[in-house]
Amino acid sequence: MCSVKKMTRAVLLLVSFVLTACGVGNEQTYIQAVEVNTKNLTSISIVSSNDRVREGETETFTALGNVDGGASQIDITSSVSWSSSDSSIISVNSNGVATGKSNGTADVIARLADLSATKALRSSDAPLVSIAVSNQPASLPVCQTSSQQLLARGTYSDGDEADISDKVSWSVSDSSVIYVGDVALSDGSREDKGVLSGLSIDDAQIIASQDDIDSEGVTVSVVAGGLTSISVSSADEMLYAEESSQFSALGDYGSDPVDITENVQWGSSDITILAFSDTDTGLAELLLEGSSNVSATCDPGGSGELQSALLAVDVEAAVEVVSLRVKYGNDSYNDDDTIELDLEDGEAQLKLYTVDTKGDEGIVDLADEEETSWSVIGTALSGEAADISSSGLVTFDAVGESEYQVRYKDDDNDINVDIYFFIKVE
Repeated sequence: MCSVKKMTRAVLLLVSFVLTACGVGNEQTYIQAVEVNTKNLTSISIVSSNDRVREGETETFTALGNVDGGASQIDITSSVSWSSSDSSIISVNSNGVATGKSNGTADVIARLADLSATKALRSSDAPLVSIAVSNQPASLPVCQTSSQQLLARGTYSDGDEADISDKVSWSVSDSSVIYVGDVALSDGSREDKGVLSGLSIDDAQIIASQDDIDSEGVTVSVVAGGLTSISVSSADEMLYAEESSQFSALGDYGSDPVDITENVQWGSSDITILAFSDTDTGLAELLLEGSSNVSATCDPGGSGELQSALLAVDVEAAVEVVSLRVKYGNDSYNDDDTIELDLEDGEAQLKLYTVDTKGDEGIVDLADEEETSWSVIGTALSGEAADISSSGLVTFDAVGESEYQVRYKDDDNDINVDIYFFIKVE
């Protein structure tokens, strides 16, 4: 089997050379052929939510590669070449997004080397006449987000129906009871569009709207849900002033913990030290060194069943440069470390990086910067001392060991740090 694959790839490579020599220059065809071979694709198919699209609107297609005769499928949307059988009716961009241009039906086509798939898509200017909402939960626990997204199905004057969940606008009769997401990304994905979050115990109606057409409201009840406790944590083990930190909240509803980070109200006992610019997301700004209590509260509409959690946090001073680190080759050297060099090499170029409060290393080599100074400390401890230039270049022609200092002094950023290290030539 391996030899067959190698032979196939060799043939593909030869084909590429022939195409180039003949002036065809179809490099994309060769790349696609290699992909078909390496992924063992036997056929491809394309799918979309709808078989129709309104003029001026879009429908997103996904291309799937069938592996080993259909045993499994992989997403190859970005690998295929997209086209339309009639671009005056349906146009398709390189991402598989089709746009209705005029009344009629055309095939959306996906090609990958010698594999292809088509799906008919109808473009129509028939107006929308009604919207039906489905997939709503019967009830929603307070301070929880539904795991399912609302669906909206539109009916048009010509009798056709289509899934318009990502095209409608979602609204709620009482935004203090339920939050309904209404965000979609530019690539057509829904993000939180049609996702419900329970805010307080009561009933509310959800409505979908498009083109001045409103659906009938569907009722969702927000219930107590058995929330017994909340636990709070930070994504960062250490907190430092002048940075931000993401806090998370888990709710105990009697089974597996539920992430309720975006369903609770976040607060801080000292907003001069730690503050939440948006009390719904858990993202905190760390302002000054000090201590504060972070709170996450679920308030079910003033029902008296309020649940809250506190987390005591300490914010350390703002991160600053506290030391230096010398590097040679793949090795790092800190204060009082010894760099061992081979006499036969004759020279060695050192690199220099800052080290901050967290122990993180800077990304810029400072060895040859104006603010950096290298020097030999006193006489050699043994043998002869190697010379070191202003750029950190060590030169030597005899064995010996000596102590060195490197200092980085940046007055503009109030940085003045140094380390001592040893160089031993053997």
